[in-house]
Amino acid sequence: MDQQTYDRMPKSIELREVLVQVDQPGCRTKSLVVVTTLCDAGEYPAEDIAQLYRDRWLAELNIRVVKTTVDMPRCKTPEMVRRKPRTHLKNLAGHRVGHRPDRVEPRAVERRPKPHPLLTKPRAEARLDPLAGAST
Repeated sequence: MDQQTYDRMPKSIELREVLVQVDQPGCRTKSLVVVTTLCDAGEYPAEDIAQLYRDRWLAELNIRVVKTTVDMPRCKTPEMVRRKPRTHLKNLAGHRVGHRPDRVEPRAVERRPKPHPLLTKPRAEARLDPLAGAST
């Protein structure tokens, strides 16, 4: 920030802290503090602030899903986005982001471990002694 812009900034700013209770199943966070410049509690009740924060959070999640779908995390500039193959942009147009409120995902591993031992030496060496891995 240059000095001229800094000089135009206010000397102080009034903020409001809103304690938001999270009672969503599967959510680790039980409460959080939202800091806002919407200081009039009569016009902006805590419940409305909490809902706005939740909507913003879901919008950011949806943006992340879209960026992942078109492989954009490495694109930091508009020029880099333009360099991406057009097929990604076509995929983006056909992709719908699902409705996510109150979503609960099970915490589980999708794949079962295999009953085979780990390969701890070069494959060519292991091929010479096929019974070496079975002696555990």
